[in-house]
Amino acid sequence: MSQNAGIPERKELPERIRRQLKKGETIYHSVRPDHVNAKHPDGKWLAQLRREEKGKLKKFPVKGFKTAREALQYLEGLRPGAKGKSSQFNSDEPTVKELYLYYVKHGQKRIGEKTKRDKASRWRLHIEGYWGEWRIGEVTGRAAQDWISDAEEQIFEGDAGTLGLAQLEKVRTDLFAMFEFLPKFSPDYQDRRNPFANLEFVERAPRAKVTLESSTFSAIVNVCDLYAEYGLCTRWISEMFLTSLLSGIREGEVMALCEDQLDFENGAIVVDRAFRRDSRNLNPITRLEEGPILPQAINYPKRGTAQNDRTRVVPMSDQLAAILRRAVDARPDTPAGQWKLLWPSRNGTLKQLSRFTKCWYTLRDRLHELATYAPKEIEPFEWPELPTGRGRTRNPLIELAEVNSSIQLPNKFGAIDFRDARSSFGSYINEIGLTQATREAILGHEGRITNSVYTEITSATFQEARRKLTEGWMLSSL
Repeated sequence: MSQNAGIPERKELPERIRRQLKKGETIYHSVRPDHVNAKHPDGKWLAQLRREEKGKLKKFPVKGFKTAREALQYLEGLRPGAKGKSSQFNSDEPTVKELYLYYVKHGQKRIGEKTKRDKASRWRLHIEGYWGEWRIGEVTGRAAQDWISDAEEQIFEGDAGTLGLAQLEKVRTDLFAMFEFLPKFSPDYQDRRNPFANLEFVERAPRAKVTLESSTFSAIVNVCDLYAEYGLCTRWISEMFLTSLLSGIREGEVMALCEDQLDFENGAIVVDRAFRRDSRNLNPITRLEEGPILPQAINYPKRGTAQNDRTRVVPMSDQLAAILRRAVDARPDTPAGQWKLLWPSRNGTLKQLSRFTKCWYTLRDRLHELATYAPKEIEPFEWPELPTGRGRTRNPLIELAEVNSSIQLPNKFGAIDFRDARSSFGSYINEIGLTQATREAILGHEGRITNSVYTEITSATFQEARRKLTEGWMLSSL
């Protein structure tokens, strides 16, 4: 039987579609999200054209119908003796959009406002346009699997716009949670299997986490100070990075760090605020949320609310105190009624995230450059040749590192992220033998699993374990 059996001839198609058909093209079945969701009488999906072009299969959307409903009605009307509605289609059945609205009202009572906004944004951008008008009975495991596979294909081909594997994973999770709510939505779906369960999908590669050994902290501090002195990076970004490395506070907490949070007398940092995106500002006096939702604002720390602000106290070492004292002395005066930020923008407010990111990339590239051409692990006479190309400011620290081992870095900065400073500190406090409860309190973690993610067994920890095992053996042999 021909692949196109039961499909209307081209002459039966509307003029708007026939004008798009060229020699060598045939009707093609697909469920890609950017194509017409028109159900053919034989139960397949009429959605694409295909044409062999330069040895590669090119796919073109069939256009001409304003809505999938118009396309469905037209195709069903071509069938001799066709009924008004397909046996697989129930016009009285609720749509996915109705399920979504019910889920928003009743199933999102325990999640934060930012999470709600993120879910609503993903629904609007990546879900509603494809799944919104589907009848719930039409959403099968096969349709969900086809959608996942096609979306992944678009991502790999670069045709998915801003949608990436990380975002697709969240979209898939949103759909799974929404369809888990089906039994509460209607008793007709008490025994309905979740179509988004047990799907096959491409695993997203985990981020390459970098742990900096505590033995290199001193060299990193020296290098960051020299880079700022030579003008190869801004001083404030080097101080921000070192603050996170030596205290373990988060990126957003560093950006929102203020003078009133620093207790130099007792050596402590009170972490009670953080940079937040798409949030409301805290009033510096009342410490209550006020005003509209802003692209970036100072709010409570992660998972903090007005009822539980998640305030914690972080110890301040003498090395960190010296860095923060310098930042306090250099900060400009702040008008009354504003946060006294350690590293404010020119108008005294939070630095723009784009500005922060750009300066962080500059510092990271400089650290990577020094660690590549003057690595600590290799003798100086075996170091790689210096680049001779133009267009980049000369790095004087590379030559200086040959005679000054205190600024030699491990070659680990190629894929480092700002958050790796926090995880490196978590490994360091594990290395010096702090208790589990103390580590959780300093890092702001609630459980051992989260704490273990931030803790790597460093070389110093391993050697200490080896020393104790050897001593234990010797004592047991006496």
